[in-house]
Amino acid sequence: SELLIQLSNQGSISIRSETIQSVTYRWYLDGDLLDEEQNASGETRITIGL
Repeated sequence: SELLIQLSNQGSISIRSETIQSVTYRWYLDGDLLDEEQNASGETRITIGL
């Protein structure tokens, strides 16, 4: 899946998720792998530094 975020002064960025073994997601911000952590409930938290 893909999430497009519009930034008012910097155009737009695209965040893409990639399913690994249907459980783990790797998120990319304009091609760069974002920091991620996955807790016991399977919730994935991503950190974006702008």
